[in-house]
Amino acid sequence: KFVDDDLFYFLCDFRHVYKGLEYSKICANKEIWCNIVKLLELRFTYWPAKMKKKRLEIEYSYDFDLIGVISSAKGYKLAWDINSQLSTRLVKQPDLIVQFKNNTECSFSYFSFENEVNKLKLFRNKPNDSEARNFLLPEYPHFDYIILIQGEDHGNSNRLQELLRNIASIELVAFIPLGALKSKDNFIF
Repeated sequence: KFVDDDLFYFLCDFRHVYKGLEYSKICANKEIWCNIVKLLELRFTYWPAKMKKKRLEIEYSYDFDLIGVISSAKGYKLAWDINSQLSTRLVKQPDLIVQFKNNTECSFSYFSFENEVNKLKLFRNKPNDSEARNFLLPEYPHFDYIILIQGEDHGNSNRLQELLRNIASIELVAFIPLGALKSKDNFIF
């Protein structure tokens, strides 16, 4: 017997090379053994047992502001109210699909408006699937909607907050600081 059973089962992974040969024929044939040794040398030369893992770290620029909104209105109604107050045109977009760390995917509805200098997006903080427990911003589950401001007006969110407070369907408007926010990557897409 040339090899122990563990090595034999490992060698059986090369069935695509030696199909249909029995254990006794492999042990008896010297040419087969030479080829198996060559395959093993290739395996350990080109595919080491433990490979180094490299991690790609990307630094994103978070050049936007977030505003949390509490409102009992439906998304389309809130978008219409914001359009009326701000003279914008928030338009329904295909749902944003976010994959969370526990390998669950949730879809979030959102509305978007863009002009030459600014972007305004209205996200629903709760997923469309009523059974899902994940939030777009899990640090702030009490907010119903999240507004993203990007562009020239992103530094002027106080003026926007004052305009949003004048909308009757909005109960509360609050600035969300990005510094300690772990889930801000959900808005990079």
